[in-house]
Amino acid sequence: MGRRIVRVVPLCLLAAVFATLSLAQVDTTCVIAAWNLKGFNPIDDAKVVRLARALTDVDAEIIALAEVNPDGVVDKLILELGRLGACYQGKILDQTARQNLAILYKTGVAVTEAQLVQGSDDGNPGLRKALTADVRVGQFDFKIVVLHLKAGRSGSDRNTRTRQATVLAGFVAAATAGNEKEHTQEYVEGSLQILPLARMMGLTLVQYVDGVSDHLPLVARFRVTVDDD
Repeated sequence: MGRRIVRVVPLCLLAAVFATLSLAQVDTTCVIAAWNLKGFNPIDDAKVVRLARALTDVDAEIIALAEVNPDGVVDKLILELGRLGACYQGKILDQTARQNLAILYKTGVAVTEAQLVQGSDDGNPGLRKALTADVRVGQFDFKIVVLHLKAGRSGSDRNTRTRQATVLAGFVAAATAGNEKEHTQEYVEGSLQILPLARMMGLTLVQYVDGVSDHLPLVARFRVTVDDD
């Protein structure tokens, strides 16, 4: 394990220099992704390796993760991604729910003021509170809200989700008051898509669901050369 860390850390330090230069001189957009890791059951080390490989195919600057179980998966993903030459950092906060939320972000991206949105678990310690943070990529700064609402199709489940969504809508309204425009110039029109990750990894859909996740990542691209608050 010691040798592995010695190899990874210099690569990430070197990547930090090039990432900063890239954002400043070359890249004009960044990719933000959301992905459910299928962590209903604890994620073992073998699956961490497969998830890290998948994340290199996603290749997003910021990745919102759901169903992180256990919390230590984030550190393991960062280490495995480093072995693959992709340098990420992570934010995850303690929750009472078994499945957690996290943010992975590339070196050169700033993620600060991470906190949980109080009340977004509907007062149920078995549900997840939304995770929010301030993010800056180049000139593009924004507030990210990572959420995973109550599952289920019953009337009770839908009512729970409605209450959770109401709390989150209030949080977003308060966080963007006086700053949000009806339309931002930072979003690249038409870039929102579901990534065909199974095909990109050379897997059948059955292989992907069994070994990686039962969800496909959602991605969108944003311009990072303007500040359009």
